[in-house]
Amino acid sequence: MKRNRKLAIVSNICLAAVVFAVACVCLYPVGVSTSGGSGRILTGGDRGGAQISLLLSVYEGEEYIPPILDVLDEYGAKATFFVGGSWADGHAGALREIASRGHEVGNFGYFERDMSALPQEKCEQELRLCGALVEALTGARPSLFLPPCGAYGDGLLDAAEALGYTPVLWSKDAACADAALVCERAAEGEAGDFVRLLPSAETLSALPSVLRGFEERGLSAVTLSACIGGHA
Repeated sequence: MKRNRKLAIVSNICLAAVVFAVACVCLYPVGVSTSGGSGRILTGGDRGGAQISLLLSVYEGEEYIPPILDVLDEYGAKATFFVGGSWADGHAGALREIASRGHEVGNFGYFERDMSALPQEKCEQELRLCGALVEALTGARPSLFLPPCGAYGDGLLDAAEALGYTPVLWSKDAACADAALVCERAAEGEAGDFVRLLPSAETLSALPSVLRGFEERGLSAVTLSACIGGHA
């Protein structure tokens, strides 16, 4: 009886330690590191043209993806969806739907976490896992990488470049929990901007107005690769 009680106590301590470690990873405050990053990460495309890009970072909100895709289709707009590998692993159908409708899929790492302080080899592992899964599910290897939470350091940028990825970061952040604010932030976007959104109810509500506003200003919503002069 005493032995079983001791084992139970040890098990509970181990479980608590695991829960604490996961909480630290999930809740650790993230800041953007620019150490060595200047000039190594793209934050915009052709400023003299008429193209603007929407990027959506995806780790949840899969229920909003089909209607968001419908709105994009309605306005003839394209976007780039940066997906986490752990999300894609459980939502292959949604990922294939994104790709089949002509949108670009980018690498967001395998787990959503701050990679700015990780060594290069760990960062490479994250990118390889996500890239291989996206390629297996869609038939196309992603070429762009978005640092989760916008946090990056030299090790992460070195990893991305070593694996042939172009690191990018949004220039306008419209990932808001209020549809009116999504519209307001997106309306600040100009030619060449990368406008960040989330797959959410607020984005879905605001997206028609956002795309109409782009049209009225003569802007075309295209993939990031098209905006920076690569493939569409």
